[in-house]
Amino acid sequence: MCRRLSESGSGHLKALGWFGRLKATDVSAIFEMEQNLPALSVTDNPDGLAFWAGTIDIAGNPDAIRAVGRMALSDGPVNRQ
Repeated sequence: MCRRLSESGSGHLKALGWFGRLKATDVSAIFEMEQNLPALSVTDNPDGLAFWAGTIDIAGNPDAIRAVGRMALSDGPVNRQ
């Protein structure tokens, strides 16, 4: 169900799906979030997604570490400096 939501055309439904997948520690959701950063700008609380992403152990996954780093350094609309 969460995967279907995260593949939705609606930014709000995408975020809801990513939230569920991150909560279930689905690392692939991190890569999808990176590819769809503008979709997060229409959600009410993109920081909630960051909370759940922080609970996933990506220490042994260099690609996931890089994806999180690129999102953190993004000049996109969800950048919180």
